[in-house]
Amino acid sequence: MFGKKSAALQNDQDSVFSSQHATSTCRRLTTWAKIRWLQIDDLGQNTLAAASTLEARERFSGKDGVESATLVGTDIAQRLKEKGIEQVVFDKGGFIYHGRVKALAEAARGEGLNF
Repeated sequence: MFGKKSAALQNDQDSVFSSQHATSTCRRLTTWAKIRWLQIDDLGQNTLAAASTLEARERFSGKDGVESATLVGTDIAQRLKEKGIEQVVFDKGGFIYHGRVKALAEAARGEGLNF
């Protein structure tokens, strides 16, 4: 059914998700490894803000994954701050905290998000 990598990733995602809980004052920042999109979910499973590399292709053309992730991180942080959200729980989706995931997180922190 699943390959070894897929099964290991699913186990990582399950363990991360079970240990990180969003509250009404601290939302969950969810990312996907390819940084195509990310979102903030509240307790009611609603998307409060989203950012993607697909939104403005001219901004992302010629950029590598880390540069694109940095731009997405600043975009999502600005959108959340406009909605009054400054404290989040970072859900890296079971992926290793390096490369694009790390660049996104550091860019969001640089814009004033706390996690």
